[in-house]
Amino acid sequence: MNRRVVTSTLVGLLFIVFGIMVFILPSLPRVMAGMNIPNETVASLNESINKLCSADLCTVSAGISPERVPVVSKGFMLLFSLVVTGLSLSSYYYLKGRLSRYEKLRRQVVEFLPIVASLAQTRTTTVEVLKMAANLMEDPLRTYLLRMVHLITLGEDPETASKRVAQDAPVEVKAVFDAVAIGAKSGGRFGEVLERSNEYFMEVLRMERAVKDRLSEYKMIALLASLTFIAASVVALKLISSIVSGIGSLPSASQVNVGVLESALFITSVIVSLMSSLVVGKVIEGHTLKALKYIGITMLLNGLAFSLYQFII
Repeated sequence: MNRRVVTSTLVGLLFIVFGIMVFILPSLPRVMAGMNIPNETVASLNESINKLCSADLCTVSAGISPERVPVVSKGFMLLFSLVVTGLSLSSYYYLKGRLSRYEKLRRQVVEFLPIVASLAQTRTTTVEVLKMAANLMEDPLRTYLLRMVHLITLGEDPETASKRVAQDAPVEVKAVFDAVAIGAKSGGRFGEVLERSNEYFMEVLRMERAVKDRLSEYKMIALLASLTFIAASVVALKLISSIVSGIGSLPSASQVNVGVLESALFITSVIVSLMSSLVVGKVIEGHTLKALKYIGITMLLNGLAFSLYQFII
């Protein structure tokens, strides 16, 4: 079995199993009692589990409050966060190979155009030029070139062949193959067309690098915005919980529903984390798949912070 599939599956199952443990926490001491484990250990574990259950961590429930606000238990927050983290990180590890291939192709086309433009000056046929270029390149670009050579040899039009070969390739690779096809149909100007295409392509890359360098400054800002909201929310919840417990005998205390506030802040924090992760992955780092990594990390922090803030702070 593919190593990447095994790794991604194990990562996903690990977090999901931790999430499912929320359901079995209350029965854990009884299970351990029948395993010849010292009574002191079972008693200590039972005391710790009782503290967690008293903080609403052993129940997984969701509903709508009279104020029309979704209300979820801390157990639901933790379970939801762990499942989303597991699915996001396992998907990222599984698709990471495609992302690596995508980035390698982008690097290879930067080397490919100058090489094929130089080879075209030898006045050999398009097929020979592509064969020589393929021998100088590594996979995956080498596979694309040999496939295009095969199609042209069979009588396929160069433009049609380039579209068929590069249909699943990044936009930059499609543009390079289109330039090769146009050069092949330009008669004796094959080398000139490729030189002009190389100049244009290098200018586009310089502009992309400049934009990426500018945007990279905002990567930390976007992530810190999400983390700051999580930290501010749990500190506010802890403060409000302490105030409510301190004035519990007063009539005004019954008007403060901490559970509704916890749920509202948790849902808002989840939305902020998702948006921040998508901005970092798609806009700043240039690929939606990279957002999965940040979604997994921020969701894990959300779940741990909101479900355990009473023990952390």
